[in-house]
Amino acid sequence: MSKCNFIKADKKPCNAFAIKNSQYCFNHNPATKEAKTLAVIKGGLNRRHYEAYGKPIKLETIKDAKILIAEIIKGIWRGKIPANEPANSMGFLIRCFIDACEKESFENKITELEDRLLQIESNKTVDKVSKSNI
Repeated sequence: MSKCNFIKADKKPCNAFAIKNSQYCFNHNPATKEAKTLAVIKGGLNRRHYEAYGKPIKLETIKDAKILIAEIIKGIWRGKIPANEPANSMGFLIRCFIDACEKESFENKITELEDRLLQIESNKTVDKVSKSNI
């Protein structure tokens, strides 16, 4: 493969490989000027992630994680968040979402059980006090 014949402003050769049947690389070939411009625009759009993600989301609880994962899934689905392999990304994120739902459910059950246990212990204390006063 031959090298690009383009000479840069600093008088040094480009050093990229020339495309097939051309003396120039993709960036310097006059025949690919329009395709290069479109590629540059597309590359710039892919870097504008901040617009795709929206406002920052706090991540302190499982509920916060579920909200963030759901927003990312929606963004990938709508094409607003770039993903090299959207199906793989979606599958992985959905699994994370399901895990977060299960953990939140367990966390809620544990909290409920702890509250019940405190209530039972509180009732025992009241019963002891009541019996000692009789």
